[in-house]
Amino acid sequence: HGLDLAMRTLVGRRRVVCTESPTYFLAFSIFADHDSEIVTVPVDENGLCIDELEHGLRDGRKIDALYLIPRHGNPSGTTLSAERRKKLAALSREYDFWILADETYDLLDWTPHKCRPKRLAYYFDRPTDKFVGLNSFSKILAAPGLRLGWIEAPLSVLDKLIQNGVV
Repeated sequence: HGLDLAMRTLVGRRRVVCTESPTYFLAFSIFADHDSEIVTVPVDENGLCIDELEHGLRDGRKIDALYLIPRHGNPSGTTLSAERRKKLAALSREYDFWILADETYDLLDWTPHKCRPKRLAYYFDRPTDKFVGLNSFSKILAAPGLRLGWIEAPLSVLDKLIQNGVV
């Protein structure tokens, strides 16, 4: 529901959405509901291949949003490295696209805290950042039918989201 809300309120219809490949299969249905053009970028053992994303952007490929699962990606299982998280934030600012981060698995990471990268939201600390972190209790409570979650975003983004009639 959070991804649909972000698409409806922030990204819009008939936009270009980039996603990691592979990614959560139901995300494609949500993008299709918004008549989005979908482009993909592969993942490797460190998550989304940021250099490939950057190459496409520098070559003139315009994207309006990037959807990713930065920790324990579904189905890849990869975690985006801290270096790539930082670079992704810089690219989002430089090329003016939304980051839609499905951070559902972040609270299920048992890696020692000092060994894992900070939450993706950490790298988007400016009021003008186009960042939405999507979170859910479904996995934490082992209740896949439970639709209760929260959104992390800069205050300016949250202000836009609460204007939506669904909220």
